[in-house]
Amino acid sequence: MIEQHQNLSYSILSMMIDEYFQTLATFPPCNLQQKVITKLLQHQDILIRAPTG
Repeated sequence: MIEQHQNLSYSILSMMIDEYFQTLATFPPCNLQQKVITKLLQHQDILIRAPTG
């Protein structure tokens, strides 16, 4: 029951973050950004690499 409640809370929070992201950036988060947001909400460490130059 608690896990089910946490999953529902996470789903609602995730939708709110997607909407907030779109409000700030004027476009929805891409798949990578959604994955990063998910990991951050779960208090997981992340490392992102991107080409520069």
